[in-house]
Amino acid sequence: MAEAQSRDEVLEKVAVLEDPLKAAILTLLMRRPASIAEVASELDLPIGRARYQLRRLHQAGMVELTEVRPRRGVVERVYRRQPSIVSADEVGLLSVEERGKAVATVLKLVFREALSALRTGVLAQRVESVVARI
Repeated sequence: MAEAQSRDEVLEKVAVLEDPLKAAILTLLMRRPASIAEVASELDLPIGRARYQLRRLHQAGMVELTEVRPRRGVVERVYRRQPSIVSADEVGLLSVEERGKAVATVLKLVFREALSALRTGVLAQRVESVVARI
C-alpha cells in the first residue's frame, strides 16, 4: 500500500474508514478475498454500488486487486484488504487532535472486525490476524 505523503491524504484515509459501508466491506475482505459480485451478494448491495465502493477503497490503498479472471463472458476482479490501513508514520503527520480521532476510528474498525470474526468463527481459526492489528 502506498504511504500517504501529506496530512490531507491521511485525513482522507480516516474519512474512508468512517463510512459504515466501506468499513463493512473492509471487514468482509479481512475474512477472505472476494469479487465484486461476492461483496454485493454478502452485503446485499447492487453490483454497481459494490463496484464503486471497491474502486474507492482501491484508490485509497486499502484494498488490492489480487486476481482478474474470466467468468461467464466477463472479467471478474477479486480484492483483498491490505493488512495495514493507516501506518504509524502516517498518523505522525497529524496534529494531536487529528491523531486522537484517527486512532479512535481505526480502533472502532478493529473492534468491529474482531466482533465479526468471533461471530463467523474466523477468530478461532486465525487469532493472529485480528490480534496483530491491535
